[in-house]
This record gives sequence, structure tokens and C-alpha cells, in this order.
Amino acid sequence: MSKRVVVAVDGPAGAGKSTVCRLLAEKLGFVYLDTGAIYRALGLVLYEEGKIVKAQRDDGFRWLEEPDINYLRSLPLNFSVMNNRLEIRYRNKLLDEELRLPHVSVLASFVARMQQVRSFATEIQREIGRSVSVVAEGRDSTTVVFPEACLKVYLTASVEERARRRLEDYKRRGVDISFEKVVEEITRRDRADSSRDFAPLSVASGAVIVDTSGMSIDEVVNHLIKLVHIHCRV
Repeated sequence: MSKRVVVAVDGPAGAGKSTVCRLLAEKLGFVYLDTGAIYRALGLVLYEEGKIVKAQRDDGFRWLEEPDINYLRSLPLNFSVMNNRLEIRYRNKLLDEELRLPHVSVLASFVARMQQVRSFATEIQREIGRSVSVVAEGRDSTTVVFPEACLKVYLTASVEERARRRLEDYKRRGVDISFEKVVEEITRRDRADSSRDFAPLSVASGAVIVDTSGMSIDEVVNHLIKLVHIHCRV
């Protein structure tokens, strides 16, 4: 496909964004641009480079030295696309399983609060979006990173539906938790995501709201493919 296309997807926790976006990109022959992976890589690398240390009073982290944008650009960290997949390398080593470690998720949330890091992550995503067609998934992909995307989607579902999906995921991983607790968790996350100071969750101007309640993954993906054909003319 010669025409470069950007499809940007956002939405609340548990709406199935990652699964849907990965499958959508695969079916369209686009690159799945996972914003979370970029922040996890930045958090891990800044920790490895000594800019972040563990906080003494809790399980979190603190800045030993806050980096500026020029330092971030000079990191031995490379983002590239190979066979329609985003590859992230740190000092020439491919990062994969490391990015899924629990403490790396905490690091990602920590660094995402810093404006310089967010600006750098936006640069990375836009550079990739200029070179290949992407399905971009992330908390500000529709509002900040790709506001001019030909298709912006706000993927959502009822709290009960999202809790049911999250509960199934927990069961697959052997986590024993009640449905009521998961509903509480989702509701609390919604509140936090909508009221946070940085990149609060919101419906972007011009976004198509897709409520996936009662829909299978295949039904959602096929619906989005139709929207891509309509809005992006591909």
C-alpha cells in the first residue's frame, strides 16, 4: 500500500484495545504501534542509565536526575519497523520479555508523568507514522500524537462488560478475584484516568465512538475495518 494511513485508538481500561488493535493492524497489513511499549522501554532504559532510582519509602521510583529532551534523544535506544512489527533495541539488544516485567510497568507509569518524556515519545510515534501505515493505540494517540489521523476511534464498553473480560484474563493467569472486586477496580481506574493531570482520558474531537458491549473480538475488528475503508479511503 503506497498511501500511508494512521488509525488512532483510545478508550478506557478493559475495552480490549490491545487485542483489537493488534488484530486490526495484522489484517490491514499495518504496523501495530503500542504506545505502552514505548513508555516501558523509556522507563527501563532511564532506570538502567541511572537517571531513576528506587524510592526508599515505598515500592515506587524517583528521579536521581531529570533528563531534558536532548538527553532523551541521545539515549542508545532505537525504534524501528521490521516485517510490520515495532522493534525496540537498547544498546543493540532487542527488548521483548523485559518490557513485560511488573516493575517495568511501574517505571512506565512513572516516566509518563514527565512532560519531556511524553514529548519525546510523541516524536517517536509521529516519526514512525510518517514512514509506515499504523494502528496506534495509547492514552493520547487520538488527541495529542495523531490528532489528524484519518480515523480516530474511542473504543469502549460497559463497566460490567469490561469487568467480565478482565475477570476472564485474571482466570487465565490463575488470579483468584471476585467479579465485584474487578468492577471496583475498573471503576476506580476510570475515575483516575479521567481526572489525571497528564493526558486525561477523553473522547477526541471527530472520534468515532465504538461500544463493543456484546460484540466478539472478530466482530469489533471487522467493524473497524469497515470504518477504515470509509474514513481513510483504502
